[in-house]
Amino acid sequence: MAAIVIDVGSPCSSISAYRARASPRDLLATSENASDIVPNLMAAGRRATRVGFRRRSTQQLTSLASFRRGTSFAPRLVIQKMLYWPTNAATNEPGELLAMGADRSTRPIVHLVGSIPLSDAETVFRTVAGAIGQHLIRIPDGETGIRKTWIRFLQDVLAANPAVELASDLPPFRFVQWDGKLVREIPRLRLKTGAKPDPDQFITGYADMAIDSWRTFDRLQMAGVIPVNVKFQISLPTPIAPTYNNMVPQDRPGILPALTRHFIGEVAKIAAALPNDRIAVQWDVCQEVLAWEGYYDQGPIDFRYETIGVLATIGDAVPAAIDLGYHLCYGSPADEHLVQPRDAGIMVEIANAIVEAVKRPIQFFHMPVPKGRTDDDYYRPLAGLRLGTGTELYLGLVHYNDAGGDAARLATARRHVQVDGVATECGMARGAPARLAALLAAHARAVET
Repeated sequence: MAAIVIDVGSPCSSISAYRARASPRDLLATSENASDIVPNLMAAGRRATRVGFRRRSTQQLTSLASFRRGTSFAPRLVIQKMLYWPTNAATNEPGELLAMGADRSTRPIVHLVGSIPLSDAETVFRTVAGAIGQHLIRIPDGETGIRKTWIRFLQDVLAANPAVELASDLPPFRFVQWDGKLVREIPRLRLKTGAKPDPDQFITGYADMAIDSWRTFDRLQMAGVIPVNVKFQISLPTPIAPTYNNMVPQDRPGILPALTRHFIGEVAKIAAALPNDRIAVQWDVCQEVLAWEGYYDQGPIDFRYETIGVLATIGDAVPAAIDLGYHLCYGSPADEHLVQPRDAGIMVEIANAIVEAVKRPIQFFHMPVPKGRTDDDYYRPLAGLRLGTGTELYLGLVHYNDAGGDAARLATARRHVQVDGVATECGMARGAPARLAALLAAHARAVET
């Protein structure tokens, strides 16, 4: 890749050079007029590759962002928003822009659901960007630390709320996977008599963890490690998830409003702290899917009404400048589904209901595909998706050591729906860490063939 830094009307000592970690001679094009940006973009890119300026792992480019005032010059427009072109290996010319809104019918992207079996966010960013960065438009921090087991730590978060107590007189919830194997027993929680939970007394830490990971993401992107078109993806559980897993069914309506306000508050903190146009929020929709499959006991409110109501509320709480996506899931606490889907029908129903209920644009949906499903019956319901313009579909059809199966699943899916991206069924952290390199390579192979 060749470095392209377009500095609009700023001197060589500007923040643009600093952000790109480039010397003044690396600034390839300048203009005192923002209207000159568009006609100069591709010319600057081609000039960069011809004249042999210092090569970098990414190309950097910006659009209107902010004004910078120096000590001895007037306010000038400084570019900050970055895009990315892969360079054609044969001609050394900038290639096609990899961005939202592109035609994915023949060139799907790679989508990462969230968790990665590595030790920390920096290792995740470096490993993933190095392996498949050219195929990404978003990258998660790997959900390391206490998030490795997804929402298991939220049992303690709920139990610590002054309005909640352990239902020690009730048997625990048996968390079993599709084949009857017991994953674990989850102690039941309930609301104390007459208590009303306070949203501010739930301490999940999701905003703080996202902001901390963002600092690493931003530093690595500015250094050229992460391609500059890639957004930071923040994967969050929905309020339904810990509620259905941990609370007694009759108390769901009592805790969900407060827990929903808490998660909306976490999103608000993230939105206030981070540049909205460089991040994405993905809501992880697992317990909702399981509930629609009959996995949980019925509570006072119908599953369908309760789940879609919450999913719409938290979706609309994400500011419009932030990418919004929903990952539909059948669970993978032991790297196996809790329920094996008969076909994609339930997920299609849920996705259509979300689209109808959410008022803001939705950028993507992700849906899993079991390893053995190369048959048309599984994918046929996908033809009934009503996602609307601008909403992409990513299918979790990539499986370990199954290149032939990956290709077959993608080919079958394409007979029924446009596939805009490929992924694994769920996060990868619950699988064997030794498989990661092969899984990342499988993603690349799936979109390149």
